Amino acid sequence: MPNSPTESGGSFGGYLDSRAQQARSRFEDAQQEANRFHGSSIEAQLRAAIEAGGGLTEALEQWDGRGFERERQAVKSALASSMRELQALCNEAQVGHDLELVEQLEVDVQRCREELELFDLPSPLAGLPESLLEAFVDIYANDGELNSGWDSGFSPMHWCAQHGRRDLIEFIHQQVGGKEMANSRDEKGRTPVFYAERGERLGLAHYLREEVGASVPAREVTGRRPNIGGIPARYFQVLQQVESQGWHAVKWKDGFTMLHWAAERSYDDLCRYLIELGADPSAVDGQGRTAADCAERSGHSEIANMILEASNYRRKSVYSSACPSRGGSAGGPSF
Repeated sequence: MPNSPTESGGSFGGYLDSRAQQARSRFEDAQQEANRFHGSSIEAQLRAAIEAGGGLTEALEQWDGRGFERERQAVKSALASSMRELQALCNEAQVGHDLELVEQLEVDVQRCREELELFDLPSPLAGLPESLLEAFVDIYANDGELNSGWDSGFSPMHWCAQHGRRDLIEFIHQQVGGKEMANSRDEKGRTPVFYAERGERLGLAHYLREEVGASVPAREVTGRRPNIGGIPARYFQVLQQVESQGWHAVKWKDGFTMLHWAAERSYDDLCRYLIELGADPSAVDGQGRTAADCAERSGHSEIANMILEASNYRRKSVYSSACPSRGGSAGGPSF
């Protein structure tokens, strides 16, 4: 078992830090250009869809985006250049064993990578569900006034976070009430940040927190903390961090999470509680073990089966919300 449940490391200042700051500044400039491009191309598509009338999907399929191609290529090139620069600096930081700087640069590289994926889409609104297209048209037609009352609280921003659409989130963010939507919860108590982190889009989660204003815990905990007498002090401190900041705020050493530890030691109620807090029951540690594997190898078959059930349910349900809509309900087991 690791000596500490979380990662640690020091930082060396100097020339590398200065270069990293300059590289981040260039990336932020490229990100702002990307924001302007996304905003203008989304508005152009929405305007064309409204003027065309009829079916939104058909109107968007006929949209001619060639007028944006030169700008798209220029912004894409700037982002790709930033990613190469940040990745090179990250490699240098790894050689220098500056774990803190490595972690920061890895987030920046991930942000670049996720942003570049958006520039590979045929157009900003292509392929969106019809009801989501209608929501964006309503927002644009009503001068940025956001509606409410989404089915199960699953708003357009939840959908965009779930599908990695930072461009659409930025558009929503600029509308009246957009910032508030970043902290809204669906019926399961999940914010858009939860879905970004669940999809391992850590760059998007960073953007939601640092630039959009997401500030509440990613998932609202409805259950009470179980009796955890005898738990080591270091794990109790980590549990408090998870409760206050969210599961993904913790960097687990060698991938050995608190869920792995609890499963290995037969803390069944704690396992359920950790899954409710956002623990990924299918995550593997540095030895390729899931929490269920740890439980099974320690002779705790019932706990292993519970974790497997939670893992199977998550695979079926995390991406089940095809689009935000009004009316209807959704449900499932609570682990």
